[in-house]
Amino acid sequence: MSDQELTEIPEGGWTEEHEGLKVRLMMPLGTIIEDQIIGLPIGGSGAIFGPSQELGMILARADYAAQAIAAYHEWQNALGEDYE
Repeated sequence: MSDQELTEIPEGGWTEEHEGLKVRLMMPLGTIIEDQIIGLPIGGSGAIFGPSQELGMILARADYAAQAIAAYHEWQNALGEDYE
C-alpha cells in the first residue's frame, strides 16, 4: 500500500477474515486515517468487525445514549404519578 492509496472497503463489509488488517481510510469529513480492523464482541452472538476508530465512535455513542436513557428514567421516576 502506497502512502496515497486508500483501502477499499469490502463489498460485503469487514469480517473476521480482515481482523488485524492495517487500513488507510477516508473518514466522512475527509480526514485520512491509518487504522486496524478489529472485532467488537456483541453479547454472546458474535462480533462486529471494522476500523478501531469507527467502532470506538459507536461505543462512545452507545454509552452516551445509555446515560441519556438512564437520566430520562430518573426524571420519570422523580415526577411519579404526575407523569402519568
